[in-house]
Amino acid sequence: SYTFPLVVHSLQLFRELTTHYWRINRLPDTGCYLFICSMTEAPLSNKSVLIVDDSEIVRNSLSDLLHSLFPLDGIYMANDGDEAISKVRTHQPSLVIMDIRMRPVNGVMALLTLRKQQPDLPVVIYTNYAYDNFRTMCQRFGANEFIDKSGDVNLLLEAIRAHLN
Repeated sequence: SYTFPLVVHSLQLFRELTTHYWRINRLPDTGCYLFICSMTEAPLSNKSVLIVDDSEIVRNSLSDLLHSLFPLDGIYMANDGDEAISKVRTHQPSLVIMDIRMRPVNGVMALLTLRKQQPDLPVVIYTNYAYDNFRTMCQRFGANEFIDKSGDVNLLLEAIRAHLN
């Protein structure tokens, strides 16, 4: 088992070289990415993720990032909590990444329903509304992680890796 740094000019090139990494940092003023990689990490076969967000831009960006960095069997998307509940039943994802501010069914209500239906399904709340009252409520209702969208993306990537392994 060994780790090593790898600098590449694009996420696509990185995906062609390896799918196992520990950390990603964009190098200032270079347009390059620095990855701390491991070549012995087990692949995530038979794993899938459901991304739930009312922003198409967020859904597509997360999907592109996950496709580039994780060898997943499937990435599914939902616009709100109601659609998320339906897609969880249909696709049985390994992990749900969900915003909380959506209509008509928000992420908190969807979290409550998911906990009743599938108590062991990991749910990562990923939101711009990272206020203490939302954090406390989501943790009380069973969220595995609560991550601020405006923070370091590595926190999300580490949570994804931890819950899929």
